[in-house]
Amino acid sequence: MILCVCSLSALGQKHGKVPRKKARTERTKSANQNKPKEEKTKRVEVESGTDSLTVGNTHRGHEWVDLGLPSGTKWATTNVGASSPTDFGQYFAWGETSQKDSYEWNNLKYSIDDKGYGFSKYVTDKQYGNVDDRKELEPGDDAAYVNWGKGWRMPSAEQITELLQKCTWDWVSEDEYSGFKVVGENGNSIFLPAAGCRHYSTSTLEGKNGFYWSRTLFSRYCNEALFLHFFWRSCDLYNDARRSGFNVRAVLDTK
Repeated sequence: MILCVCSLSALGQKHGKVPRKKARTERTKSANQNKPKEEKTKRVEVESGTDSLTVGNTHRGHEWVDLGLPSGTKWATTNVGASSPTDFGQYFAWGETSQKDSYEWNNLKYSIDDKGYGFSKYVTDKQYGNVDDRKELEPGDDAAYVNWGKGWRMPSAEQITELLQKCTWDWVSEDEYSGFKVVGENGNSIFLPAAGCRHYSTSTLEGKNGFYWSRTLFSRYCNEALFLHFFWRSCDLYNDARRSGFNVRAVLDTK
């Protein structure tokens, strides 16, 4: 499949703990079964959850949806930095909390060289620096927490895996946008736009692929982190370089 040009040496490596083939068969329908070539799918309607954690279905001014997931995780209806479910929002390097003009090793937070081989934080292997064994972003390095406030977090790899395995994923393509409508067993849904990614100062694959960070480090190679990648016929968990500019879809921390 065609993936983003972001860090081609790393991209395309799936996270080994995710049972992909079975999960993909259950959640993603074949394009030939879904629709003829010229068929247009209906506009996405994002539904709101019914139970309340804060005020109504919002927390600190941002809407959430209950998808009926076993973990109880509530997912936001928009990307961080977006004004609507179909808006792309902002792009973040892993461990950073603001968008920037160029995504490189030499301007990445906690990188101590320009090649991605040295880091001052989130290190699980001594060849990358002083080991601190931090495997998940702390709140101060979490784009959802910093931009939206206490209670919001970037999803963990486990929460993304649950979303992949417990929901139905339907590709939606219209003139204005493309992406996946993700429907929970309770019928509620969210929409994840195919917003592409940022590599150096270049935008690529907008409207074709989606890239969404988790807060979880890829501990085997700690210059990488885990993320959700999708295009029209596939969605799965992968690892890629921490410098890459991806979107963030927040979850509501219920702990």
